[in-house]
Amino acid sequence: MKIVVDKDAIKRMENEVPMNQDFLLHLDDGQGIDFHEHVSCGLTLHFRLLSVADHTKYPEYEIEAESNIGPIYLKDYSSMYLDPENTIRLGSYGEYQLIGIYSGNIDANLSVSRYD
Repeated sequence: MKIVVDKDAIKRMENEVPMNQDFLLHLDDGQGIDFHEHVSCGLTLHFRLLSVADHTKYPEYEIEAESNIGPIYLKDYSSMYLDPENTIRLGSYGEYQLIGIYSGNIDANLSVSRYD
């Protein structure tokens, strides 16, 4: 599995998160990282791209997707929602979007943040 982050998204990310850390692609399903927030339940998917100091602290993120910003780790079952090739890009309003080569729009409002 591959995730390409386009140059405009990288430029914005450089101002928001440390790019020299590990990345987790977290499916917002109430499993894995505890956000102390509500979890949405609906027919749409929501992912969060999280910058973390050390991905090995989160063993449930065992799948490694290759990426032009370094490996991105995700939960095993989360991969069923992604295509073999995916792109993170900026939408027309500056929002991050996760796009699959076959599926098209997977998440029209991908969250990108640092998680400590």
